[in-house]
Amino acid sequence: KEYNIVGFQYLNMGSKHLHHFVLSECESLSNIRNFEELRENNKMNECENTMWGWAPGIDTMRLPKEAAYRVGPGKGQIKALYMDIHYDNPFSEEGVRDTS
Repeated sequence: KEYNIVGFQYLNMGSKHLHHFVLSECESLSNIRNFEELRENNKMNECENTMWGWAPGIDTMRLPKEAAYRVGPGKGQIKALYMDIHYDNPFSEEGVRDTS
């Protein structure tokens, strides 16, 4: 099945320790099922094209009407998305667990 991504929006789920994240596209991930396999097989370079990043103060991003990111099995389409999330705990609070 094919999809078109036409924009991005961060929904605040109450995380007070989320610092920022970066969403990247992966173009050729044959036989890779999860992040551990991606890292173990040294395939991280297949997910280097940044699509969107978020940090406090960043608002919704909508692509122009004539543009979209194509996701699906076809040639030249994005095969998977990879989100790199960074957290911050500047006051070293103990027992913090973020489930956002």
